Amino acid sequence: MRALAVINRRAGGFAEDKLRAIEKALTLRRIYLDKPESERIVDKYLVESELVLSCGGDGTFNYLAERVLRTNASVPLAYCPFGTGNDLGRSIGIRSLDQLLSSIKKFDLKRIDVIRLSQGSRARYVVNALDFGVGPEISRFLEEHRGLGWISILIALPLKLLPASSFFVNIKCDGEYYRWRTIETIVGNGRYLGRGIKVAPHSYLNDGFMDIYVINPYTGPSAFMKLKTIYDGSFVKKGHAFFRSCRTAEIHADRDMFEMDGELESGNHIVLEVYERRLGVLVGDHPEAVL
Repeated sequence: MRALAVINRRAGGFAEDKLRAIEKALTLRRIYLDKPESERIVDKYLVESELVLSCGGDGTFNYLAERVLRTNASVPLAYCPFGTGNDLGRSIGIRSLDQLLSSIKKFDLKRIDVIRLSQGSRARYVVNALDFGVGPEISRFLEEHRGLGWISILIALPLKLLPASSFFVNIKCDGEYYRWRTIETIVGNGRYLGRGIKVAPHSYLNDGFMDIYVINPYTGPSAFMKLKTIYDGSFVKKGHAFFRSCRTAEIHADRDMFEMDGELESGNHIVLEVYERRLGVLVGDHPEAVL
């Protein structure tokens, strides 16, 4: 099998011995994203490969999904969990090296949705999720304190969520208009953000819909209990959020920054459309998988 490994050495879980373990199962051509002209080289070898391994986190996978979609390559992607959060890996069912190697051996291939995001004349694709509000602030904290490992999320949640200020978001969802006050608005394709927080509990990667979650503001003693409902995904069931599924959406938020597949982006107005089952991925058998 002609396999291409695209490697982000800045990813929090990168390790050379993991790559060597993969090379026992596959003959790899390596491309490092920190090398000059890596994008041109990636595009060249995408069309010649039978499998592409995304060795990084959600941002690395998003980058490769963009390249596959823009070059119309039919090559499937495999999620190699070298990132800090690996949230998309949870939804795909690959959270460890063993699960990756098992998925390669079985070659269980499924097609997943992507969400086309437009800002003016610029278009990109969302694979896992995007969010406005406190989520980008948490992501910035995690990036600045990545050396703390999983402990950083335990610090970030109360530190950023408890004092979170509310804002208004305007949403057009399949032609219906809504205006809501919120502390966090999430558009889910996958189910997890922030190292396993179940922020999109009703989302599936291949159902043909995006899911919009608008979390209500909270104050006073109830804040601590509501934090738990955000972490475990029960906030919708308990009535702490507005929820809609749709195929097209337009969002205007009173915030000038959002997070998209683990990367911070500027802007407050976006247009979204689901592209159904456009991307082939290898899936694993982890119980958190949502395929």
